[in-house]
Amino acid sequence: MKSLHKPVLLNEVLEYLNPRAGQNFIDCTLGGGGHTMAILERIIPNGKILAIDLDKEIINKSKVESQKSKVSDNLILVNDNFANLEKIIAEHNFGSVDGIIVDFGFSSDQIENSERGFSFLRDGPLDMRYDKSQKSIKSKIKNII
Repeated sequence: MKSLHKPVLLNEVLEYLNPRAGQNFIDCTLGGGGHTMAILERIIPNGKILAIDLDKEIINKSKVESQKSKVSDNLILVNDNFANLEKIIAEHNFGSVDGIIVDFGFSSDQIENSERGFSFLRDGPLDMRYDKSQKSIKSKIKNII
Protein backbone atom coordinates (compact mmCIF):
# COMPACT_ATOMS: atom_id res chain seq x y z
CA MET A 1 0.00 0.00 0.00
CA LYS A 2 1.64 3.20 -1.12
CA SER A 3 2.20 5.53 1.77
CA LEU A 4 4.61 8.19 2.96
CA HIS A 5 4.55 6.59 6.39
CA LYS A 6 7.42 4.40 7.52
CA PRO A 7 6.33 1.85 10.13
CA VAL A 8 7.92 2.14 13.56
CA LEU A 9 10.26 -0.69 14.64
CA LEU A 10 9.36 -2.82 11.61
CA ASN A 11 12.35 -5.16 11.90
CA GLU A 12 11.76 -5.65 15.61
CA VAL A 13 8.05 -6.36 15.05
CA LEU A 14 8.85 -8.94 12.38
CA GLU A 15 11.52 -10.53 14.55
CA TYR A 16 9.23 -10.77 17.57
CA LEU A 17 6.08 -11.93 15.71
CA ASN A 18 8.09 -14.18 13.38
CA PRO A 19 5.25 -14.49 10.82
CA ARG A 20 5.31 -17.63 8.70
CA ALA A 21 3.29 -18.99 5.80
CA GLY A 22 -0.25 -19.96 6.74
CA GLN A 23 -0.41 -17.96 9.98
CA ASN A 24 -3.08 -15.37 10.86
CA PHE A 25 -2.46 -11.93 12.33
CA ILE A 26 -4.41 -8.85 13.37
CA ASP A 27 -3.20 -5.29 12.83
CA CYS A 28 -5.40 -3.14 15.07
CA THR A 29 -4.07 0.12 13.61
CA LEU A 30 -3.52 -0.29 9.86
CA GLY A 31 -2.35 3.27 9.16
CA GLY A 32 -0.04 3.35 6.13
CA GLY A 33 -0.06 -0.44 5.97
CA GLY A 34 3.67 -0.94 6.48
CA HIS A 35 3.41 -3.55 9.21
CA THR A 36 0.46 -5.23 7.51
CA MET A 37 2.19 -5.61 4.16
CA ALA A 38 5.45 -6.84 5.70
CA ILE A 39 3.57 -9.48 7.69
CA LEU A 40 1.40 -10.35 4.68
CA GLU A 41 4.47 -11.01 2.51
CA ARG A 42 5.54 -13.67 5.01
CA ILE A 43 2.19 -15.41 5.56
CA ILE A 44 0.90 -15.82 1.99
CA PRO A 45 -0.42 -17.82 0.22
CA ASN A 46 -2.65 -19.26 2.96
CA GLY A 47 -2.28 -16.84 5.87
CA LYS A 48 -4.66 -13.98 6.54
CA ILE A 49 -4.41 -10.62 8.21
CA LEU A 50 -7.31 -8.70 9.70
CA ALA A 51 -6.43 -5.00 9.47
CA ILE A 52 -8.49 -2.43 11.36
CA ASP A 53 -8.44 1.35 11.22
CA LEU A 54 -10.78 4.07 12.39
CA ASP A 55 -9.82 6.22 9.40
CA LYS A 56 -12.18 5.36 6.51
CA GLU A 57 -9.89 7.07 3.98
CA ILE A 58 -7.09 4.68 4.91
CA ILE A 59 -9.36 1.65 4.58
CA ASN A 60 -10.61 2.78 1.15
CA LYS A 61 -7.09 3.51 -0.09
CA SER A 62 -5.89 0.15 1.21
CA LYS A 63 -8.72 -1.68 -0.58
CA VAL A 64 -7.66 -0.19 -3.90
CA GLU A 65 -3.97 -0.94 -3.30
CA SER A 66 -4.64 -4.51 -2.16
CA GLN A 67 -6.51 -5.21 -5.39
CA LYS A 68 -3.50 -4.00 -7.37
CA SER A 69 -1.07 -6.17 -5.40
CA LYS A 70 -3.35 -9.22 -5.58
CA VAL A 71 -3.39 -9.83 -1.82
CA SER A 72 -7.05 -9.00 -1.31
CA ASP A 73 -7.90 -12.67 -0.62
CA ASN A 74 -5.49 -12.65 2.31
CA LEU A 75 -6.43 -9.25 3.68
CA ILE A 76 -9.58 -8.34 5.58
CA LEU A 77 -9.95 -4.57 5.94
CA VAL A 78 -12.29 -3.19 8.59
CA ASN A 79 -13.23 0.43 9.29
CA ASP A 80 -13.86 0.36 13.03
CA ASN A 81 -12.28 0.99 16.41
CA PHE A 82 -10.02 -1.80 17.68
CA ALA A 83 -11.84 -1.42 21.00
CA ASN A 84 -14.49 -3.53 19.22
CA LEU A 85 -11.98 -6.27 18.43
CA GLU A 86 -14.03 -9.13 19.85
CA LYS A 87 -17.06 -8.11 17.76
CA ILE A 88 -14.93 -7.57 14.64
CA ILE A 89 -13.33 -11.02 14.96
CA ALA A 90 -16.78 -12.62 15.33
CA GLU A 91 -18.28 -10.68 12.40
CA HIS A 92 -15.47 -11.78 10.09
CA ASN A 93 -15.26 -15.31 11.46
CA PHE A 94 -11.53 -14.78 11.94
CA GLY A 95 -10.26 -18.03 13.46
CA SER A 96 -7.05 -18.64 15.34
CA VAL A 97 -4.67 -15.73 15.73
CA ASP A 98 -0.88 -16.07 15.80
CA GLY A 99 -0.16 -12.45 16.68
CA ILE A 100 -1.61 -8.98 17.15
CA ILE A 101 -0.02 -5.59 16.60
CA VAL A 102 -1.17 -2.15 17.73
CA ASP A 103 0.85 0.89 16.64
CA PHE A 104 -0.68 3.86 18.46
CA GLY A 105 -0.54 7.34 17.01
CA PHE A 106 -1.02 8.77 13.56
CA SER A 107 0.76 8.35 10.28
CA SER A 108 2.87 10.61 8.12
CA ASP A 109 0.06 10.52 5.57
CA GLN A 110 -2.29 12.19 8.05
CA ILE A 111 0.34 14.81 9.00
CA GLU A 112 1.15 15.60 5.36
CA ASN A 113 -2.48 16.24 4.44
CA SER A 114 -3.19 19.62 6.07
CA GLU A 115 -6.94 19.20 5.46
CA ARG A 116 -7.02 16.26 7.89
CA GLY A 117 -6.26 18.56 10.82
CA PHE A 118 -3.27 16.61 12.19
CA SER A 119 -0.51 18.66 10.59
CA PHE A 120 1.87 20.73 12.64
CA LEU A 121 3.91 21.38 9.49
CA ARG A 122 1.24 23.20 7.43
CA ASP A 123 -1.66 25.54 8.07
CA GLY A 124 -5.03 23.88 8.12
CA PRO A 125 -8.04 23.31 10.35
CA LEU A 126 -7.46 21.82 13.77
CA ASP A 127 -9.60 18.71 13.55
CA MET A 128 -7.67 15.52 14.38
CA ARG A 129 -10.59 13.10 13.89
CA TYR A 130 -9.61 9.68 12.58
CA ASP A 131 -13.28 9.00 11.93
CA LYS A 132 -14.69 11.95 9.98
CA SER A 133 -18.25 10.73 10.58
CA GLN A 134 -17.87 11.62 14.26
CA LYS A 135 -18.90 15.10 15.33
CA SER A 136 -16.01 17.51 15.57
CA ILE A 137 -15.01 19.06 18.88
CA LYS A 138 -16.09 22.39 17.43
CA SER A 139 -19.66 21.16 16.92
CA LYS A 140 -19.69 19.52 20.36
CA ILE A 141 -18.61 22.81 21.99
CA LYS A 142 -21.36 24.73 20.14
CA ASN A 143 -23.92 22.28 21.57
CA ILE A 144 -22.63 22.89 25.11
CA ILE A 145 -22.54 26.71 24.92
